[in-house]
Amino acid sequence: MIQILTGNNSYLLKSARSDIVNKFNTEHGEHSVEFVDGSKQKLGDLMASVQSMPFLASAKLVVVDDIADNADMVSNIENILDQVIDEVHLLIYLPSVDKRSSLYKTLKKQPGFKELNKLTENKLQEWLTDLAKQKGYQLNSSDARFMIDYVGDNQLKLVTELVKIGSYNRHITRETIEKLAVKSISSNTFDMLDAAFSGHSARAIEYYKEQRLLGVEPQPILGAIVWQLRVLLAIKYSNLDINQTAKLSKFSPYSLRKSERLAKRLSKNDLKKLVGEILLLDIASKSKPINIDEAINLKLIEIGKLA
Repeated sequence: MIQILTGNNSYLLKSARSDIVNKFNTEHGEHSVEFVDGSKQKLGDLMASVQSMPFLASAKLVVVDDIADNADMVSNIENILDQVIDEVHLLIYLPSVDKRSSLYKTLKKQPGFKELNKLTENKLQEWLTDLAKQKGYQLNSSDARFMIDYVGDNQLKLVTELVKIGSYNRHITRETIEKLAVKSISSNTFDMLDAAFSGHSARAIEYYKEQRLLGVEPQPILGAIVWQLRVLLAIKYSNLDINQTAKLSKFSPYSLRKSERLAKRLSKNDLKKLVGEILLLDIASKSKPINIDEAINLKLIEIGKLA
C-alpha cells in the first residue's frame, strides 16, 4: 500500500501521520515502522527500505519525510513506487510541494493520495466549537469566531490556546480570550492599521510596540502590512460581491468583510500611493542599513494624516 499526505493544513497533516504510525505500531508491533529522512538519506537507502522484508513483524511501514528536497528521489519517484513490495506500506509525508511539479502530478495519480488543506471559515468554526466540547469546555459559535480572528487560523496554535484558556476557565469567552491568548500578527496588524487610518497614530504605534515586545521581528510585521494592503486592494478594485471576490483573490470572505470599513476610508489614489511607499520601505529594509522600527513608526504617523 502506498499513501501520500500533502496540503497546507499542518494540524490535519500531523494528526493523520501520527494516526497512521500509531495504528501500524499497534497492529504490527513497535519494530514495524521505519523512518527515512528524504533530505539526508540516499536514493539507495530508500530503495532498500521499500524492497526489504519486515524484521520481527508481518508488515513494515516506511515513512518518508522531505522527499521533495532530494533530487535523486524526485527524479526516480515512479521507480520507487513500482518497487514497493507487498509486505511494505509506504507513507510519503509531503507538507510542501509545488503543484506544477512532476512529483506532485505523479503522486496525485496514486489511489492513496490525500490532500489536506486549510478549513473554510465555517468548517474551522465548527471544528473549534466541537473540539472545545470534546474537552469539556464551553465555547459558543460567536466567541469561537472571535478566537479564530484573534489567534489566527492555524489549528495547531488554536489547540494550544484553547487548552491554555480552558485550563484557566472552562467557560471560554471573549474576555478570557483577550486576557490569555496570544494575538496573531495579522490580527494585530489589522488593529494597528485600523487605528492609523482612524487618525490614532499613537495607538497604532502601541500595537506595533506590542508585537515587538512579544519578540516579533519588523520584517514579518511589514509582511503582514503588505498582506493587509493586498486585501484592501482586492476590495477597492472589485465590482463583485464578497464571495465572488474571495474566490478570485483567494482571500477568505471573512478577511474581506472585516476590511471593508478600512477600504472605504481610502481613495484608490491614496491606497496605490501607500502600496508603493510600503514596497519601497520593504526593499530598503532588505538592502540598506536603515532603522526599520523608526521607519515603520513614521509610516504609521503618515497614514494617520490621511484620516
